Amino acid sequence: MRFSSFVLMGLSAAMLPACAFAGSVALHGISDDNSRYIEPASDAEMVVGDYWYNPDTGLSNQQRLHKIGDPGIVYGSNPSFDGFPNDGNFRFGRVTFDDAGLGGNGVATITGLTLSFDSDPEDPAYINMARWTGVVTTVDSFSGTVTLVDGTATSMNLTANITIFIPSAVNVQVPGSGSGSGTFIVTDNYFTGDATVNTSAFAGINPEGGYFWDPATVTYDLQGVITSVPEPVTAGLAMLGLLVGKRRRRNGKGR
Repeated sequence: MRFSSFVLMGLSAAMLPACAFAGSVALHGISDDNSRYIEPASDAEMVVGDYWYNPDTGLSNQQRLHKIGDPGIVYGSNPSFDGFPNDGNFRFGRVTFDDAGLGGNGVATITGLTLSFDSDPEDPAYINMARWTGVVTTVDSFSGTVTLVDGTATSMNLTANITIFIPSAVNVQVPGSGSGSGTFIVTDNYFTGDATVNTSAFAGINPEGGYFWDPATVTYDLQGVITSVPEPVTAGLAMLGLLVGKRRRRNGKGR
């Protein structure tokens, strides 16, 4: 039985390069300190590199919504609010690609994309930006490639057109909504993410008293580097590991 298991594993491993496998790479990256979210109508922004000193905790580890160009003037009554809970560590989603016939080396076409600026599509509890809740990102179109060397993704190029829908606003008296378009572009592992959303969620002061609600725009302006490349990506390698693991467990049971 041990000999048969070994032969099966050897034959399966030998067949892997000739089989067609799809690969995937996580879109995890680190933004630069100038990446930001902007609300021009409110003269407000959140900037990855602008840390607010919290007198209650004695720490400077939060990015608050503040006056554009002046981090010293913060907005909002919640002192625990953190606009970028994971600082510049973004998890945008994942790409899949077709590496059939490449044998682990060459340029593979990207065939699938999940994407979100606000949270990780694979783990919604991981928040990139905390200004809004329930944000929906739709990928309208995309194209790109992943370069493989010995079964490892070494570089990525991607252009995606997206629509962002914001169903509700945070910390405003009247919820608003809006949608807008943007792009997510990766060039040799460096990313830029830009979008402008038209929304009715922002209030102005009515001289006669109360608030009025007019359409306004919010802007995403992100840039940085994708850190999940290089990454082993070929499904065939995972299958080989599974076969090896099964053989080890069987050998262990026989002792």
